[in-house]
Amino acid sequence: MRKFLFVFVLTLFAFSDHSFAQNRPMTLNDLMSMRTLRNASISDNGVWMGYDTWPDRGNGEAVVKEIAGRRSYTIPNGEKPVFSTDAAFAGVTVRPDVIAVENASKPADRPKAGMVYFPTSTGVMTTLADVKSFQFTGNSKYILVWYNAGKAGSGWRKTIGSTLEIRSLGSESIRTIPFVSAFQADSLGSVVFLALADSSGKGNALIRYKIADGTVDTLHAAPFARYDRLTWNESTSSLAFLSAQEDADQAVEESQLFVFSNTLSEIEPAFSGRYVPFRNTLSWSDRGELLFFGVKPEAEKPVMKPKRDEWSTTNFTDTEFIRADRGLDVWHGEDPLIKPHEIKTATQRRNRTFMSVWHRAGNRTVALADSSLASVSVPKNTRFALGTSNSDYQREISWFGNQSDISVVDLQSGSRRRILTRHSGSAQLSPTGVWVVYFRDGHWHATNSATGVSRNLTQSISTSFANEDHDTPGSASGYGIAGWLDNEARVLIYDKFDIWAFDPSSGTSANLTRTGRRDKLQYRVRITTDKPTISVSQPLLLTGYHDLKKTTGFYELRFERPSLTLLLDESKKLNFIAKAKNADVVLYTRESYNEFPDLWSSDSKFKTKVKRTDVNPIMKELAWGQSQLVEWSSMDGIPVQGVLITPGGWKPGTKLPVIVYFYELFSQRLHEYNALAVNHRPSFPYYASNGYAIFLPDVRYDLGQPGYSSTKYIVPGVQKLIDLGIADPARIGIHGHSWSGYQAAHIITQTNLFAAAIVGAPVSNMTSAYNGIRWGTGLARQFQYEQQQSRIGKTMWEARDLYIENSPVFFADRIKTPTLIMFGDEDDAVPWYQGIELYLAMRRLNKDVIFLQYHGEPHHPQRYANKMDYTIRMKEYFDHYLKGAPAAEWIRKGEAYSGN
Repeated sequence: MRKFLFVFVLTLFAFSDHSFAQNRPMTLNDLMSMRTLRNASISDNGVWMGYDTWPDRGNGEAVVKEIAGRRSYTIPNGEKPVFSTDAAFAGVTVRPDVIAVENASKPADRPKAGMVYFPTSTGVMTTLADVKSFQFTGNSKYILVWYNAGKAGSGWRKTIGSTLEIRSLGSESIRTIPFVSAFQADSLGSVVFLALADSSGKGNALIRYKIADGTVDTLHAAPFARYDRLTWNESTSSLAFLSAQEDADQAVEESQLFVFSNTLSEIEPAFSGRYVPFRNTLSWSDRGELLFFGVKPEAEKPVMKPKRDEWSTTNFTDTEFIRADRGLDVWHGEDPLIKPHEIKTATQRRNRTFMSVWHRAGNRTVALADSSLASVSVPKNTRFALGTSNSDYQREISWFGNQSDISVVDLQSGSRRRILTRHSGSAQLSPTGVWVVYFRDGHWHATNSATGVSRNLTQSISTSFANEDHDTPGSASGYGIAGWLDNEARVLIYDKFDIWAFDPSSGTSANLTRTGRRDKLQYRVRITTDKPTISVSQPLLLTGYHDLKKTTGFYELRFERPSLTLLLDESKKLNFIAKAKNADVVLYTRESYNEFPDLWSSDSKFKTKVKRTDVNPIMKELAWGQSQLVEWSSMDGIPVQGVLITPGGWKPGTKLPVIVYFYELFSQRLHEYNALAVNHRPSFPYYASNGYAIFLPDVRYDLGQPGYSSTKYIVPGVQKLIDLGIADPARIGIHGHSWSGYQAAHIITQTNLFAAAIVGAPVSNMTSAYNGIRWGTGLARQFQYEQQQSRIGKTMWEARDLYIENSPVFFADRIKTPTLIMFGDEDDAVPWYQGIELYLAMRRLNKDVIFLQYHGEPHHPQRYANKMDYTIRMKEYFDHYLKGAPAAEWIRKGEAYSGN
């Protein structure tokens, strides 16, 4: 075992900024007001950056600021700042006031979002209300603003469009076009294509509007026609779109596919028995040679159900007429999908289309997908696509999870070659489609798309490319593909630590980073361009995560030697955000437990590092606490790591109340800023600020023993804290939710170490949960136990004893820990009756138990009132059992049903 340097007197106070004894404790109001930074962006010229910050509860703001200058603009309630191509203008969506939204009696009454735009040179803002969307044109001369539809006038149709404004960015010129139902600007911003749907339906048309002079060309027009999916291709200056004719109910289904390239052409699929539905997706290949679109079989065309007759003396006792009003689902043992899954996926199947492709050369169409190969992905090349089908394995989803056959589809002929069967992972086409690369049976493979010849790329390498931390019954996955080098000469693939380059033609390989495994650094590529391949003539930005120290650094990889250079390592967690398209300016964040991930800017060599934001200055006022890495050994003698968060102002020698919070591996959180929010988890800084230590231990699992595994990792870790004089042995609590809720419930059947336990959404009885349903997906839960997280690895009939042994409810008589159970009674992941089973067992055994049932809530409570209530009750529960605070009334006596 590695020697652990736990010099807590020195190291626990080697941090400065936010841990002074005089700093005040955090309140719930502080927790609600702490902001997160989102949607960071950088202008193409690297001069400006934008972002928005929002508290957990309340209004936020967007900020557009000069990176190296002094100009800065704040937009109340703003989000998602974007820049014109030349960065002369910025636009920001403005959300409605949160209180106005909350006070709306129904969703239709909620105020709509608006937007502002302004020149970055002056910040003089133009504010617009009720905006659906906006975009700058590619030439930076105009902004297109599309408004929400207003209330329809008397006699107006429900399918009318809404107003689009073309606003000049260099003058006060505004052109208004009514009844726009869809639009698409060309890449240069010289024209905009507009689908029109007017109040009568008689003026519906698709037009080309030349922005410079307002000239209008009608490309297609028909009374009651609808137009959608306007899709532009820059390389060929072509627009693809769909047109459909409304029926008497203003509904559309079958459509026509058109391409406009100077002239208008209808694309008619050359295969019978299928049609082009209006609900569709269109996609061009990069150079416009191919247009991908979806078709459906005629047999799947929707059929209107006849209206039911009223009851009468002739049908009132008619058995078939009576049965027509039944509510019934028939579950058959041979059904491909169990009924809940079939119902959940019914809309997806009803709306699915089968991909086809139009070839500009030869003006021909090719069918790529059908019911036997339903899913074909849009490729980035013009030669091959990948198709997947799980039709042969649908019944087995319940116990094996998803499996598919993978086929290569020839875009010229539509012919297919199946290259994988029963594949549970992913497969990736190379940018030109020549190769398919996939991970299977512990190795990476490459298959030539044209010939079908496969090569095992990693079989001669002693290094494992399978997930080395894998501890579930299913097959281990690989670490992923980093990208392809120019001309597809090599594909970059990760092992746990290093980046390897493989030539799929010859099978030759090279470890590009070489020292990752030796130094315990996990190198990963950070792509800074939008090019499909990685240039070997340019340095490549990497992050390096230290697997033991939990720190992140930036590195530069050059291919010619190859060579690796450290650019930045500050014993923090670093995240690359963006690089300016046309300038050597990079945005990144730096964070630790007590440092918010503010934005920093630098050059690509990280020589000129400057902090650019200070989103939460209030942190300096709070007794935030600090984090420390802890090491110990499991009951099996295996080295383990975890994170200890100690309170702000804590003095060594003072024993602390400790809350153990965990899931699986948590030591990576050592340098992670804990995002502050009111939810189902204990906020680490909130508890640390109020005198608690938080312990985040790693847990690894033995198959068949998921319950005991957590015990043998966590209990020795807690004992380590006791032995060091940090944890008060009489004041230790445990908290878990979902998977860790189960583990916490199981641990308290095996030890009396904990003074209190809070278990959210736990499985308490594996024998009943095994045959339960995940209602959010409609999937049976069996595959979780046989293949995935629940880690039994066998059916209940093969290992009945393990299902019982790992079920807390069967050992509830051993529980001596006061326990608080929480469930939403519409939990869509864990059946909430699992909480009832544990509650009833403990209640029958006269144990100290309380059950919180939140009405109408899924797996994680969503309504803010419920999240706040649970946050307060968690704190009151731990304050009572771990700090000796007087018990709240609900802890002492419960709460009588109020009828609300």
